[in-house]
Formats: sequence, C-alpha cells, structure tokens
Amino acid sequence: MRSARPSTRSAALAALVTACAALSACGGGGSSTAIEGTEHANGSGSAGGNNPPAPAPASGPAPASARTATPKVGAIYFTAMTRPEERAQIAKFQLGVVSFYAGMGKPRIQGYVNAIKALNPAIRLGSYVVMSEYRGTALPGDADYTMLKDMQAYGWWARDAVSGHRVQWTTQFGAYQTNVTSWTLTDAKGRHFPQYKAQFDTDFIFGGVAGLDYVYVDQVSDAPPVAADYMRNGRNHRTNDPLLAAAHRQGHQDYFTALRSLNPGIKVMANAASLSTPEYKHQLDGAFMECQMGRSWSLESFPGWASMMQRYRDEMAQTRAPNDVVFQACGATADPALMRYGLASAMLHDGYYAFSVDGQAFPPWFDEYAAPIGTPAEAPAMAATASGIWMRRYTHGVVLVNPSRTTAASHDIGAGYRHLSGTQDPAVNDGLPARWVTLQPRTGVLMVKE
Repeated sequence: MRSARPSTRSAALAALVTACAALSACGGGGSSTAIEGTEHANGSGSAGGNNPPAPAPASGPAPASARTATPKVGAIYFTAMTRPEERAQIAKFQLGVVSFYAGMGKPRIQGYVNAIKALNPAIRLGSYVVMSEYRGTALPGDADYTMLKDMQAYGWWARDAVSGHRVQWTTQFGAYQTNVTSWTLTDAKGRHFPQYKAQFDTDFIFGGVAGLDYVYVDQVSDAPPVAADYMRNGRNHRTNDPLLAAAHRQGHQDYFTALRSLNPGIKVMANAASLSTPEYKHQLDGAFMECQMGRSWSLESFPGWASMMQRYRDEMAQTRAPNDVVFQACGATADPALMRYGLASAMLHDGYYAFSVDGQAFPPWFDEYAAPIGTPAEAPAMAATASGIWMRRYTHGVVLVNPSRTTAASHDIGAGYRHLSGTQDPAVNDGLPARWVTLQPRTGVLMVKE
C-alpha cells in the first residue's frame, strides 16, 4: 500500500459515495444542513442500528475432492451486492469482500449475505470498512451524522496545526484523515476513535449478521499518509516520526481488538503495508496484498519478483490461522498472460489470488479459475528448478513460473500432463498434451493431468 496513489480503498470509497448519495448519503432521510461536525450534541456515540437479522443461511454441500479442487481465487467487489447478477458473480469465488454501508440496514445486508451463501455456502465473505479516513459531511438523517459530530468534538480528525483544517492525502474522493491515536480526547464512555468506530461499524453494518466471516479493513498503513497535528500540541508531525507511526499502528490494533470483542468469532483481514511491526504481527487472520503485479509501483516491477515472493511468504507467516492472504495482480485490461503469471506465482504458496481491471467494480472470471488442478501435493516452492523455472505440483496438475526478465526457459514436467482447454486464450490453453513446457520471461502456466 502506498499513500501517494489510489488503492482498493479509493475505488471502494468512490463506489460508496455514489451509493450513499442515492440513499441521501448513507442515512435515508435528512434535509437540513450538512455537517462536518460543528458542535457536540451528545456523548453517547453510536447506539443503534441493531435491527434483528434474518435467519442464517442453511448449510451447504461438502467441499470438492482433492482431485476436482480448483485454484483458490478471491475477489474484492466495490458494490453492495444489490443486483442478483452481482451476487451470482461473487459466488463463483472462494473468498469475497463486498462494500456494505451503514445506510443499508441490517435486514437488507442479511438478505444479500443469505443470497450469496445460498449460491456458494463455502465462500468466505467479508465486509469492507476503513478507519483511517472518512467522508467529510453528513446530513441529520444519516446513520453517521452523530459520529461526525463526535469526531469534531473529541478531536478525532487529523488537522493542520496552522490552519486548523482537516487534512487529506488526496482530494479526489472527498475523504479526510482521521486521528486514530490515543492523543485525542475520549468520549463519555472512555473511547478513542478506534473503539468508537468499531462500535459504529458493528451497530450499523455487520454486527449480528449471520454468514459474514471477515471484516476487511482498508488503508492499514505503517504510518499516517499525511502530516498533521496528531499529538494535538500545536505542531504538525512528520509521517516518518517513529513515535507517531507506532501510535498510528496501535490505533489500528485497538480497532482490531474492539471488533473481535464486539463480534465474537469474526476474523479480521487488512490491506496493510507490512505485517512485520509489533502492532500488526500475528494480529490479523488474513491480509490483502494489493497490486503486487501490473503497476509501475508493484513489487514485481521493483525491486522484483523475488522480493515480491518474499513479502508473500512473510505475510503468510505473520498472519494467524487460517492465514487467508490474498495476492493480487492489477491490469489495465483483462490480460490473460498477466493473470496467469500472477495466479501461478500465488499458487507457489498457499494464499488466494485476485485480479482486478482498472475502472471495473466486477473482477473478471478466467478459464484458469475453474481448472481441476487439485490441492497442493508438496510444500510451497522455496527455490527454482535447475532450468530457472519455479514449479509446484498439485494432486491433479502443476504450476510453473518463469520470473526472469530476459530469458525464456524450458522444463520437463514429466509425462501425463496437458494444457487447459479454454476459450479466452486458446493459443496457450489449447488442451494439448505436453511434457516439456517453455515459458517466456515473466510468464506462468497451469497444467493439468490427462
């Protein structure tokens, strides 16, 4: 994650702003003056929204056998699943994150979760949230109107020390940086913003919703992305100040802790820059590795594939069981070659894979996602073969990656394998048998047993 460029948070925020506008800014009614948060109305904070949930979805069929298992693929959807075709699409994946929001109401959210789980009972489903920034205005009828007033009253916005204005790392999405540290005031219940926000999200979005497995927290950075007076002492503090960075991370850990306390059994996944710090290490059940390929700032672009894979291994080791790490590649188009390179790299270890296309809320579906490759037949690959190709065998197939930037390579995978049969890229997925596989630089491929 890099604060200087759009992230999954950016796309989700833009989608939520559009959806909220359609419902009078996430709250339903309201026709009075919008609020940044001008004066404190009460200290109660969020205390409502707990509509009784609909019945939980029925249990589904047993998982596929090792022979018929397909690659572990996930999807981050920047929609609230209001249309049947959206729910049908996400149900194809094994893990999905959706953008429910406060103004929807619990019965409606529960209904959408039930519909998705009815299509795929095994999907691990998460609800998107972000704590480190928030939209700037609300109307009196909005679900978050009182929260914005309390954010003003207790100093929970990050503000410039000179002007007193709220700060933004980008003006593109209408969101402002929050102050998640303990240098702020507490409300009448002794809460700083992380604990308050956890209660609000529980009350108005996912608390008591049966069938939700994860809360997905975006923009979990090592330090704030923009300078401001976080310590509330009249000075702007550098984002690389180690004391500030540690306090920022502790605020996120406090949010994770509060979420788990309020929602027993819920798992927490984050789009985090790194999990190596004490505040984040082993604090999360899953992690999202955004755009590891396909961008100029991707780790595969610089410093390179080896560094990217080391970070992948680290995040698998630094999360809690079930270690649901999602490795993502990003493309300007639904490029099958880039997708395969990313998918095969992800399958060298045990995480999920996701691919996104610029400007599309719906992730594309590829032929490879349905490949009957089985489950891993050996431990994650830790070294290349003698040919320079990286390989990992599965119970009904094999994945291969050539990470070289300059040199094609060939490898003998043994008899009894064939290419996939597909329609999206038939030049590669032609269904023909092959023992020797040749890969051009920065490519990957899935082969299945005949």
